[in-house]
Amino acid sequence: MVDETMQPGLSSSDGELVRATRAGDEQAFALLVLRYQPLVQSYARHLMGQDPIAEDLIQESLIRAFTALSSLEDPQRFGAWLKSIVWRQCRDWVRRRRSSVVGIAEHFALAATTVDAATDPGDDAWLARLEQTIEEMSDGNRIALAMYFVLDEPQARIAEFLEVPLGTIKRRIFDGCRELRAVTSSQLLDAPERRRFIDQLTSLLRAHIHDSKDLP
Repeated sequence: MVDETMQPGLSSSDGELVRATRAGDEQAFALLVLRYQPLVQSYARHLMGQDPIAEDLIQESLIRAFTALSSLEDPQRFGAWLKSIVWRQCRDWVRRRRSSVVGIAEHFALAATTVDAATDPGDDAWLARLEQTIEEMSDGNRIALAMYFVLDEPQARIAEFLEVPLGTIKRRIFDGCRELRAVTSSQLLDAPERRRFIDQLTSLLRAHIHDSKDLP
């Protein structure tokens, strides 16, 4: 129980707020968040640039800090400890994204493509076709691709989340990849264009991730 005669406030030290939170006073943790949110927002944006995922990583970091608060050995070092959590969250997300990028490149054989002298580097029609292909794709295929490539979820976990057989997820990913390959099959892309393809694909798929809640 928290001593009601000694309620923590804005002037309380980090250590006092941490100890109050551990004693069951969630308002004390809210004060810590209020104190350090500007710092972690600035730090996450420094690490992630303009990527909107930074806001999600900040929230995940705060949740992780709250649930792991008992592991903090020195309550007075809460700020530095929280900053280290933000760093790990951002680092892990970048690693997952790099893994996804490699997977996308391998699935669409992008690394093997070369520049064709007849290819007009200013022709972005294939990017428009990519967006159209994703928009016209079935909901099932689109969400399976988004969870597989963007969220880096194993196929078995996707099947469990969407409550469909694993074979269905494998078919959706296969069919979705086949549809997308048609966009690049006649387009030879140089390294910058491959990077644009991957960025555009992940961006378009990420926009549909939250649609998964509406799927069976």
